[in-house]
Amino acid sequence: MLSPLDLSLDLGRYLALFQSQETGALLDPDEQHCIENSYGNAFYALLCTKLYQIRAKDHWKDKALRAFHAEMQLAKKHHHIEGIYRWEFKNYAILQMYQLLKKELTHEQKVEFEHYIHHTKNLCSYQTNYAMMRAFNSRLRYHLFERTKDKIRAKVELALVLSRQDQDGFFWDDTNHNSLQYHAYVLSLLAQYYPLDPQQRVKEAFLKGVNFLLPFIDQSGDFNYFGRGQRQVFGYTSFYHALLSAYHLTGNTYYQKAAEQIATFFFPILEHKQIVASPNQEQKVGWYPYNNRGDYLSFAGYYLLLGSIIDSQTQPATSSTIFENDRPYNHHYPSLNLFLLREKNFLICLGGTPGNHAE
Repeated sequence: MLSPLDLSLDLGRYLALFQSQETGALLDPDEQHCIENSYGNAFYALLCTKLYQIRAKDHWKDKALRAFHAEMQLAKKHHHIEGIYRWEFKNYAILQMYQLLKKELTHEQKVEFEHYIHHTKNLCSYQTNYAMMRAFNSRLRYHLFERTKDKIRAKVELALVLSRQDQDGFFWDDTNHNSLQYHAYVLSLLAQYYPLDPQQRVKEAFLKGVNFLLPFIDQSGDFNYFGRGQRQVFGYTSFYHALLSAYHLTGNTYYQKAAEQIATFFFPILEHKQIVASPNQEQKVGWYPYNNRGDYLSFAGYYLLLGSIIDSQTQPATSSTIFENDRPYNHHYPSLNLFLLREKNFLICLGGTPGNHAE
């Protein structure tokens, strides 16, 4: 199994094969064109930026800036692009790029970045993961430019997110699409938000949410088998990053070992450039209409790098067991209408109302 850094490099090199020589945009490996409304190109630019930061190879910076310029052209014509324009994802990527590159940008490049950043729009979806993206993006923009309205927006969006955590620690995404994947993604964003605004309630909500998912990790390392986005690498990489962030916050190696456990399950999927853990790849079983390989591989590559960096910077302080996965356990989760039963050698997850809860 590849290391997180080597796997991210492998994904970056693979995606670079599909970067347009003409426009600089990432062409989706399956569709062979840039999916303009989605976030694959923006996250590819961010992945290349992070690889440049780690490897100090100029070709990664060149790839990143070419993809960024292509993204700016998309933003200018967004009114004419079909489909839901994924503003919050794109904004996240551009803000992170700017933070990483700002000291190396030319005057013209800095002007281009800042014009976009100061004129960003939002999809404003009510889903919790979108609210958390807006909270993080606003707080990061406040950190970069100290605009009071961004601090206020972050506070409002964060309060909305925290209000959607139940007593068990689960973050519901919306009334029809509760899922373990988007819970994991909210956790990853909370982990990134906390250093910008280190409130105790954020840390507590984050760790409670991480601990909520621990009983769902089965013997193979899988946990992402319930709700929208089940078996998709988006959820696995999000939780991988969240677990290593919990390790960083607490110094507890239990979280690091849990991250290694789920890595054994999903790293081989990414090594084969797949985005869903499905035996039927040709027919894209488990894919949703909005899924595409360019988005999810770019996202996965970047979040693996984040997790790898956090892991390397953390000093172990304790080895305290959070959840004993070899002991009998059964629990009913009201928010999910779900019952979890596990013994040392098996796990059964039952329930879910018809429809999107238990797709």
